[in-house]
Amino acid sequence: MAISERFGKATEQLSSDKLSMRIAGVYLLERLANDSPGDLGPITEVLSAFARDQASIQRCEATITPKGIQTGLDAQAVLSALGRMPRGNMRADLSGTCFVGMDLRGTNLSGLDFTGASFVGTRFTNVNFSGSILERAVLSTAQFDQTDLSGTKLSGADLFNARFKATTVAGADFSAANLTAADLSNITGLTMDQFQPPHYYTPGSPYNEPYAYCAANTRWPEGFTPPHCFEWVR
Repeated sequence: MAISERFGKATEQLSSDKLSMRIAGVYLLERLANDSPGDLGPITEVLSAFARDQASIQRCEATITPKGIQTGLDAQAVLSALGRMPRGNMRADLSGTCFVGMDLRGTNLSGLDFTGASFVGTRFTNVNFSGSILERAVLSTAQFDQTDLSGTKLSGADLFNARFKATTVAGADFSAANLTAADLSNITGLTMDQFQPPHYYTPGSPYNEPYAYCAANTRWPEGFTPPHCFEWVR
């Protein structure tokens, strides 16, 4: 079957009202991306648009069930598929999405754009976020265990009460991040340079020195001198 026919069949399945058909469409596109690397860009754009539609940030409140917070399995299938694809010309824009309550163990999410996405309460075990964009993402009460956050952009992210264990953050950008009640005592690679003010603050602003939104209940790595703390106001 020609590439165009396979692409058309897969995208048609994404519009099905049956969950199994939509997930099958996601995996057909994954296989197509591996078979035809030159089409990686448009394939990842389609998958990203599908995820933004199925798991928009506006749907986060509707994901609360008697069993807790859950997000659609088809949206989770997109993240799993993207994690197995070659990076190359990948153009994955997953901004403004709701991925709370997902099982993302061992997923490669490097280089993806999660600006403004919500991962409230999600557990990240052996997840690769290196080079990803998590600016203004909501990661409160999230648990990072053996996670790679090197070079990740976390400017303005809400990490309230987040927990970090055996996680590397070398080169990550924590400018204007909310670290109130967060436990960073078991991370590696943290430096004061990662708390420089965001580019949109002008000289003379009270925020023109390294700072974070943090408090006395923020736990820092042993021997690390914390930046200036401001109170987080929601």
